[in-house]
Amino acid sequence: MRVAVYNAHWTTLGGGEQLAGGAAAALARAHDVELLVSETFDPIVASERLGFDLTGLAQVPVHPGTRAFLETSGRYDLVINTSFGNTFASHSPRSLYYVHFPMPNAIQTPFDAAIWPFASINPLAGWVERARGFWMREFAGNGSWTMGDATIDLIIPRGVRVPFSLTLSARAWPSARVPHATVHIDDDVVFDGPVPHNRRIPIRTTVVGRGVARPIPVHITSDTFVPRLDSGVGDDRQLGLIVSHVAVGRRLPSVRPRDVAALRKLPTGSFVPEFLESYQVVAANSPYTAGWVEKLWGRQATVLSPPVRLRAGGTKQPVILAVGRFFPNVSGHSKKQLELVEAFRLACARGLEGWELHLVGGCNNSERGYVETVRKAAVGLPVRFHVNARGEDLTELFAAASVFWHAAGFGEDLQRHPDRFEHFGISVVEAMSAGAVPVVYEHGGPAAIVREARCGEVFATTDELATKTVALVRDDARRELLAGAARARAADFAYDHFAERLDEIVESMTVPA
Repeated sequence: MRVAVYNAHWTTLGGGEQLAGGAAAALARAHDVELLVSETFDPIVASERLGFDLTGLAQVPVHPGTRAFLETSGRYDLVINTSFGNTFASHSPRSLYYVHFPMPNAIQTPFDAAIWPFASINPLAGWVERARGFWMREFAGNGSWTMGDATIDLIIPRGVRVPFSLTLSARAWPSARVPHATVHIDDDVVFDGPVPHNRRIPIRTTVVGRGVARPIPVHITSDTFVPRLDSGVGDDRQLGLIVSHVAVGRRLPSVRPRDVAALRKLPTGSFVPEFLESYQVVAANSPYTAGWVEKLWGRQATVLSPPVRLRAGGTKQPVILAVGRFFPNVSGHSKKQLELVEAFRLACARGLEGWELHLVGGCNNSERGYVETVRKAAVGLPVRFHVNARGEDLTELFAAASVFWHAAGFGEDLQRHPDRFEHFGISVVEAMSAGAVPVVYEHGGPAAIVREARCGEVFATTDELATKTVALVRDDARRELLAGAARARAADFAYDHFAERLDEIVESMTVPA
């Protein structure tokens, strides 16, 4: 088959890309595989980082937007969409949607009434999606110039009737010329006439949604001019009209999460379940995620655990390791390094002597403040920081670590923010494969793995984390027993097992009649 694996974030080379790369490499053994990308990436670097050979796979750029993905996906026999948070429908006869975690806010909160009731052309969010024919250089709150032939796609739930409006303007046009414009919505002409310089032309109508698989095109054509030729201004662009105040639904003066009463007056319905209709198979990275897919999206998901790079063990040292990007709770899926330092302080106070806590993780400039906060909390403790560590350094730490801590989700509300808990836990399984005993938070993907295999501990509080860790490090025999169980369980997530499971899923997919 001709197969495409889509991911909008290949360049980040994170856990989602490890799954995507593993799927592409596995399918390439028997099929012609191409990678759908938002921007091209270095396949040599990616192959080294992810552990899969992607150097022989073509990269096919996909322009932003639902329509571009629909058109591209229709050229393949099988499409696998692995991009986190993506809600593009697929036109491939065989389509698999991989869920890292469903987006609860898009379904459960009042915003399911209308993803945003008002969307200016910057950004064109929710039901309004920028498509083609706009000059991005002046894509601002006052509108954007068209190139003379532009299209905006409306992504509206099937059967939902909503008002739609936009404004045309010819300000900055040469005074001697009055441009003519035509606006089509589908095949219906909603405006056809001149656009004078001194007034804005509001266009208001009503549209009926067709779902994410059939965007409604708003086609705007007009006369054009080139500023350099008409007025000597240093601008060689061919400009059409300025489009602004694009809105779907009733426009509100402001929109805040607490405006529940106002939002409930808007049209109901969400397009998220509709995009799933175009996928024969929905796969989840863990039973934890699959459970939330069913709860939030009403769709059963088959479990396809991501492929994990198994790590080599070494001579174990008195080292507790934690791996995860550094960022605070307010940013969402925090790895809770600050809470881990608190637990380590408690453990040391209870007699944990000669042990070190090593915190490894990436960090960008905007999150440096959080790292410094954690450093200050760790003053006086044997805590070692490895910020933006090299791959070889992480390999050595996995080999040396005797215990692995993981606390994502700690202190969070499971019902309100299930996305803030660890969905699977690739780093946990990597540590297990090297013989580190996992001690993980009691909710989420890692807890299910640990409980099922009886290969570690789960905790509910920092006090419990400290207590269980101290008991673990004082019992060498039990720690060795758990380490062996951890290695055995981690082997179940090796690449070969993943590839075999993916083949089974693909073989079960048939072309719809």
